[in-house]
Amino acid sequence: MIDLKGNPFYLDDEKCRWVVETLQSMTLQEKAEQVICLLSYTTDTQYLTEMIQQHRFGGIMFRAGAAKETQAALNAVQKASRIPMLVSANLEDGGNGIAQEGTYMGRQMLAAASNDEEKAYQLAKICGREGSAVGVNWTFAPGH
Repeated sequence: MIDLKGNPFYLDDEKCRWVVETLQSMTLQEKAEQVICLLSYTTDTQYLTEMIQQHRFGGIMFRAGAAKETQAALNAVQKASRIPMLVSANLEDGGNGIAQEGTYMGRQMLAAASNDEEKAYQLAKICGREGSAVGVNWTFAPGH
């Protein structure tokens, strides 16, 4: 069994119990659906809620959209999901990878071409903070 109390989880007894009980209660179909990450081009909360309730996907990835609409959609899918979902985004050039209003910093190659570690740090910091503010908890690019 995985050590849920140690790195990187640091769960207390109650949360460890929830993980074990939840895993034991899942059907094989539900376990299989947990490894699927839905790619969404819509923020239609009714459609997304129905999709998550029907299929129980473990993750969702949104393309950049209006921050308030994206955040509302993320809140709806998290509420509809029995198990908290992984929410991913491409944040490689700033917070605008999840929210159109996010800060554009420049891609990793731009930071690397500057030969300035501070630029890379700032890119990761912006990506992490702005992605997290919308609800992203899994990035495919730098994070803070």
